[in-house]
Amino acid sequence: MFGFLDADDALLPDALECMVNAHHDNPDAAIVSSRHYQCDEKMNVKYESRLLKIPNGESYLTHGDFQPEAFVSFKKSFYQKTKGFNKENAFGDDQELLLLMEEVGKWVILDKFLYKYRISDNSVSHVANNYICLYWNILVYHEACIRRGLNPEKYSYKVFHNFINYNRDRVIGSKEYRLGNAILHPLIFIKRHLR
Repeated sequence: MFGFLDADDALLPDALECMVNAHHDNPDAAIVSSRHYQCDEKMNVKYESRLLKIPNGESYLTHGDFQPEAFVSFKKSFYQKTKGFNKENAFGDDQELLLLMEEVGKWVILDKFLYKYRISDNSVSHVANNYICLYWNILVYHEACIRRGLNPEKYSYKVFHNFINYNRDRVIGSKEYRLGNAILHPLIFIKRHLR
């Protein structure tokens, strides 16, 4: 079993035991994930993550609920059935691993809080200018669509749409968004700023 643990995050005391037991009880599971607390820089709990629910007949890719997942663990024996990571991928490795692993085994989702996810203004996933991260995630989803014989345009758009919604305040307030809006909709931009 292996999983991601960011250096500034924390596992709750029973996290590893719960994961090991879930993998043991579900031998056909490639992935086991839990819920998590989103915390401030001092690890005070601010929010509870939603419980990921993937409807029957859907997958993580087609369902398109691409919010952060933590704590997530994987079986090494299932990873060895995949093509492995794209070594060129600068960001999006967590999403790539989820997509690769769900192609070779089941995903078990625990309705337990096992992880404290620190939100920091300096973290890679929460910097306002994380469009490079978005690029790599779209590429990861595009490659997964090709592997699965799905239309990449349909699902890559979902990644972009989810990114905008999840980062709405940061994105809309950014210089890049305002500049893009001015270029794409100059008359609306001028009217709005002449009031």
